[in-house]
Amino acid sequence: MLGLGIGIGFANQGGGGESDFTFATASADLSQSYLVRLPVGKTLTIDWGDGSEDSYDGNNASSVAVTHTYAGAGSYDIKFKDDYLSLTYLDCNSNSLTGDISSWSALTNLTYLICNSNSLTGDISGWSALTSLAYLRCNTNSLTGDVSSWSALTNLTNLICNLNSLTGDVSSWSALTELTTLYCHDNSLTGDISSWSALTNLTYLICNSNSLTGDISGWSALTSLAYLRCNTNSLTGDVSSWSALTNLTNLICNSNSLTGDVSSWSALTSLNYLFCNDNSLTGDVSSWSALTSLSYFNCNDNSLTGDVSSWSALTRLSFLRGDENSLDFDSVTSWAALSLGTNCKMQFNSMSSTQVDNALNSFANGPFLNTTINLSADNAVRTSASDTAVTTLIANGCTVITNGLTEP
Repeated sequence: MLGLGIGIGFANQGGGGESDFTFATASADLSQSYLVRLPVGKTLTIDWGDGSEDSYDGNNASSVAVTHTYAGAGSYDIKFKDDYLSLTYLDCNSNSLTGDISSWSALTNLTYLICNSNSLTGDISGWSALTSLAYLRCNTNSLTGDVSSWSALTNLTNLICNLNSLTGDVSSWSALTELTTLYCHDNSLTGDISSWSALTNLTYLICNSNSLTGDISGWSALTSLAYLRCNTNSLTGDVSSWSALTNLTNLICNSNSLTGDVSSWSALTSLNYLFCNDNSLTGDVSSWSALTSLSYFNCNDNSLTGDVSSWSALTRLSFLRGDENSLDFDSVTSWAALSLGTNCKMQFNSMSSTQVDNALNSFANGPFLNTTINLSADNAVRTSASDTAVTTLIANGCTVITNGLTEP
């Protein structure tokens, strides 16, 4: 839908019954498309603002498709009439809608509200009144408001409100114990969320890029999680016990202040993504060679140790960063023919010349393809023991960066 401009609110029309609901003002030559549901015996009438109206009778069991195509460009006030307060399901996503939707707090019979991917605005803190909601998706708009009181929405199983400008202390969302999916990332949320360890039904938790705090070591209780992304907050805690989260396929917890010996994360064998960089993690991670499903792996800027020559078992990698740790490379091993682009970074590990040579000889066994291999900074210089390996790597499109030398 192109060029839609929408203003949303209630319009008091006078007369008996429910006042009309000014749903939208459309100024486009394309169609609107929604899904609605309401009980048997109830009727939703939509005034499309171009002189036409359509009525939809509720059947209580399935959603009704609501569509309208305008004859040409113009400005059309869309209104909901009759039993709109009886709506139990409203899906108007991706219609280029605009306007202040704070007044939707009156639609208290809704169990499903899906309005994502528009350009909607308004303070939606009052949506705490929508206590029948089981599914709320309002992401990718320009919504505002202190949503701390949404802890009242205890029937929610899915809450997807990311990519707005929401605020508030959401520590009390620990009351939303029916949640299986929580996407609240890229807002301005605050609060100590250590108590979210109570959300044991969660399979997806994405809360990154807020200003959240708290000791989240207790999240080891969230054993149903398949996807956890909590990066770029101010979270703390010893996360060594997260080895219990064996259903995880994605663990992205970087850019916090997490601690703990994470050597036991070798138990997370379903991981495809592991970004734990920019924390204060410790432990011998040589056993992470067991994480053979990994394709994206970033653990830089921690205090990790161990001989990572065994990581040759990670044959699916397309991204590898282990820089700024204290990792060793004690053996020559046979790595796969990986193509890592610019993302093979193992500098700042204080490796000896022998360990640098071991790494290059190992990578040449693939050989690596079209990869910039960075083993520079405080690692020692390579020696002639890796000359043949470097020649092989360069012949396969690689650039090799060691202490004081970039080849070719």
